[in-house]
Formats: sequence, structure tokens, C-alpha cells
Amino acid sequence: ILLTLHYKFYLGRVGELMAGIFALSLLGSVLTGTIVFRRFFFRALIFRIPLSFKNWRFAMSGLHRVIGCWALLFNLVLAFSGFYMMLY
Repeated sequence: ILLTLHYKFYLGRVGELMAGIFALSLLGSVLTGTIVFRRFFFRALIFRIPLSFKNWRFAMSGLHRVIGCWALLFNLVLAFSGFYMMLY
């Protein structure tokens, strides 16, 4: 039941097409996120971005950069593997 829901949304070929489109849209989101975070990407991955906790805005901005860069890697793996599995 869960595999059919996961791969086809109980819609047959249309569900498979939807899953592929969702994977491509997630891949597009990863691409645009990489462009937005390109200045901070590698420094954030090795935790070299200084986090300032002077006020709430500075703290959230720094955390958003670091967490966003790590989430980009995770989403890249999800999108690529999801799209690859739908290619059969």
C-alpha cells in the first residue's frame, strides 16, 4: 500500500508522471537555492560562517544560511534519486 502510494499516488501512469514532475521541480528548487547561496555555500558546509546573535534577525539569518546549505545537499540527493527511479 505504501509503495503504491509513494510511487504512483494510486493514479497509475499519471501518478508516476506526477512523481517525476515533483522530482524535477525539487531539482529546480535545489538549483535556484544553490544560485542564491553560492557565496556562502562551501563556508556554510564547513561551518565557517560566523553566526551573530546580537539580535533575533541576525541569528535567524545566519542559521537560515547554514541550515539552507545543508538542506540543499539533502534535497539534491532526494530529487536526483527520485527522478532516477522514475526513469524506468
